Amino acid sequence: MEKKNRIIIFSTLYILSAIIISLILIPLDLKTVIYWSEQNISGSFLDKITFFMNRSMFDGDGFGGQDVSYILMIISLIVYPISFIKPLREKMKSLRMYTGFIIAVALSQTIVVRGFKAIFARVRPYEVVEDFSLYSPMWTFGKYSLDDAISKGSFFSGHTTTAMFLIVFAFIIIKTHKPWKIITSFLISLVWAFFMGFSRIVDVKHYPSDVFWAIIICIPLTAWLYFDVFNIPKRESGELDIYEKGEEFCWSLIFILVMLLFSASIIGFRYMFINFLWYQPILTVVCPIISYFLIRRMSSITKKKRKKEL
Repeated sequence: MEKKNRIIIFSTLYILSAIIISLILIPLDLKTVIYWSEQNISGSFLDKITFFMNRSMFDGDGFGGQDVSYILMIISLIVYPISFIKPLREKMKSLRMYTGFIIAVALSQTIVVRGFKAIFARVRPYEVVEDFSLYSPMWTFGKYSLDDAISKGSFFSGHTTTAMFLIVFAFIIIKTHKPWKIITSFLISLVWAFFMGFSRIVDVKHYPSDVFWAIIICIPLTAWLYFDVFNIPKRESGELDIYEKGEEFCWSLIFILVMLLFSASIIGFRYMFINFLWYQPILTVVCPIISYFLIRRMSSITKKKRKKEL
């Protein structure tokens, strides 16, 4: 009970802090993007940092800031299936647990940020500075069409979310019980995300609030997966067995479906009042019902495993 109370208090303070900072950012969002849109940083050191952080070798631009996260994800996608090969299953069970967690975090963060982009349809700053009537504050619906919102919605920042992916190391290091290692890893991931987010603001691709909320959402999402969904601390200690049938990956795929349905329901409800189409009420009603059964399935993946182990 005491642990539960601490979690409730910490979560409340976390949310209140995020709300307070958001209230500060609301009047600064537009001013900030206007300021950077008027600056000429071409050829400067800041321009080089921004270019590096924004580029990716997977886009043909050479190694960049995003690639650190992408490489970690690729390594996890290679190691995870290899760990199921029978002769290696026992030797690689710890790697299987961590890479499964890493894959789940990557997939979950990606679908969450895409869902919010589609729902809020916030117009990008570089378009807003050309037409201020397109501006919308954070947590309000923007003026992008659904297609544009899915592909380039501004709220949250996808690049910052990708950078925050490195926070998985801070959680994996928890097992060392050495605060300085945990804090150092946590701060490194935050600093990396800050540089990524700052580069997106300087490049007039995102508002400060887009960056801020990408960070705010990624931290508890990763913690939820680590402590609650996969219960990694108990699996590290041996209190619970490590998954052996790809439960992490199965859970992640179902979570993606749930987020897609959740997003479709909200989008359907929103567009009923903008441009009514016959299928929008169906999406609004049916998607939550399907999500409910999928969420029960997600829970059963871990709960059945725990009962069997206990």
